[in-house]
Amino acid sequence: MIRKAQLKYVLFSILVVLLFFSVVFGIFTSIINNGTHHEIINKLNEIEFSYQQENISYPHDHFVALILDYENQEDYSLAPKKSMGFNDEQIKSLTKTALDKGIPFGSVDNVYYKLVLAGSTPQMIIATDATHILEVHDQNVSKTFWGLLVILSLISLFSSLFSFWVFKPLQQNLYKQRQFLSDVSHELKTPVAIISANADVLSNNVDSEYLKNIKSQSERIGVLVNDLLTLSSLDEKVVNQKKQHFLANEAVLQTLLPFDAVAFENKKFIKFDVEENLSVLGYREDLVKICGILLDNAVKYATPDTEITVSLKKVGKKTVLSVFNYGCEVENHHTERIFERFYRADVSRSRNLGGSGLGLSIAKSLAKRNRWKIEAKPKYNDSMEMIVIM
Repeated sequence: MIRKAQLKYVLFSILVVLLFFSVVFGIFTSIINNGTHHEIINKLNEIEFSYQQENISYPHDHFVALILDYENQEDYSLAPKKSMGFNDEQIKSLTKTALDKGIPFGSVDNVYYKLVLAGSTPQMIIATDATHILEVHDQNVSKTFWGLLVILSLISLFSSLFSFWVFKPLQQNLYKQRQFLSDVSHELKTPVAIISANADVLSNNVDSEYLKNIKSQSERIGVLVNDLLTLSSLDEKVVNQKKQHFLANEAVLQTLLPFDAVAFENKKFIKFDVEENLSVLGYREDLVKICGILLDNAVKYATPDTEITVSLKKVGKKTVLSVFNYGCEVENHHTERIFERFYRADVSRSRNLGGSGLGLSIAKSLAKRNRWKIEAKPKYNDSMEMIVIM
């Protein structure tokens, strides 16, 4: 849980910095683009000025050409007046392209041009090869990008390191809580077993309601202690064996058999539809425990004289286990709370039926350990379906 919160914190920090990086990079790029645009316009103006002042020369590839006898884009004559790096054919081709576009300022590849107009009639075209200006522009954009990227990386690294410092006390507290829960559960296990054993001995000699209450409550505490120990071990995430492929249908059928008799005694009936040869990756015992928890809940809360339906099928690439029963005391808006520890829809009834209120929490932890998905689909006062996607 702490690691997830820490990861969310780091990702959120990086997202904020990335957003800031994008805005800043966009602003700097816009400034560089505007600077380049103005520089090119100034160069074209310099060429125009140098054409008017014949003693001034412009060092880079450029040309100035007069557009004569202009009638339309196809009917005109051209008189190159000043050029460097362009031949007449290139000047003619670029001028035609510029007239076809019909805009006073534009570019063809790396050549930028300016049309001098008299009203709406083109009088002269001025052009320059802006390759060197664009190279400088690309270098500035590249430097800005890499500079901001380095800053982003440093901030992200700092954020990651800072998150360890921020979440370390929380992680220590959570570890202490888990350790405390585990220690208390272990300490309770022995006295509860002794109380239960003594109640058994006494009940052999004395038939008393008080002894029966002691026995039932000690058994209930024993179940609670075992469930707490199970949750504690799942929280520690210590697994000594590797995941393996196993037949899910065999594990489910193995779990079904003991519950069939229990359901029949409670005037409920189990109907199952289990496909064969359904291989899944994970821990076989975890599926047995999950299936047992879901069946136990179904038998407890199902309406008398109804069927409990268990199905295991292949859906696409996934294997899906479904346990369905009629009867549901969980309101629809409490769906997510079903898997909370000690959650009970009807506290008084749940306690009468036994259990610790930790079963579904354990099932969810087991599913998470196997990277399976477990979800509930309650319909208040109607039905409940528990689904495990493997």
